[in-house]
Amino acid sequence: MNCKTLIKAKIVLIKIQKGGQLLTAESILKRVHSAKKKEAGYQEQEKTSTNRDFHCKVCLIRENDNLPKILINNSEKVYQLIKDELAPADREIMLSIMLDTKLYLIAIETVAIGRLNVCGSTATEVFKSAILANSACIILVHNHPSGDFEPSNEDIAFTKNMIKCGQLLGIKVQDHLIISGKGYLSMSERGLIKP
Repeated sequence: MNCKTLIKAKIVLIKIQKGGQLLTAESILKRVHSAKKKEAGYQEQEKTSTNRDFHCKVCLIRENDNLPKILINNSEKVYQLIKDELAPADREIMLSIMLDTKLYLIAIETVAIGRLNVCGSTATEVFKSAILANSACIILVHNHPSGDFEPSNEDIAFTKNMIKCGQLLGIKVQDHLIISGKGYLSMSERGLIKP
């Protein structure tokens, strides 16, 4: 397996196409960490890869532990983390944000890529990387390309099912956010789910 790790965390690299530009879990983490580096005055030359034709499912490698940790303890932080990648997407995309016991970011995985108004996924797809990454909890996020971030009945039923599955596995589903170009909705804050 040919893997490139970007941050201290175990990273899931899955490439998808978004309006002519490549979106990866790597791009989200690279953007966030480069901003954190600028804030902290962190000076390090980025390593560039000459081979961009690789695909990795999960890299269970810890690298560069001196990068700042990212605390994800509210829905606004989740939204700020992924809005630039998900909000403009032309199809539904579901991400799983994996956190440790203290709610620090471990990894981000693209769980599913759907169509204009639907994105199906299974519990196996949602929890596979969370188990491998030794995640204590996850936050599910998906976008609505229509711009309406109100959850459908299917969105709520799916999330409740994932909460039950997570309870069996010992991985808490902390929240499920729906993102659009107009903002976001947190199912937990809205009272639609009880994690």
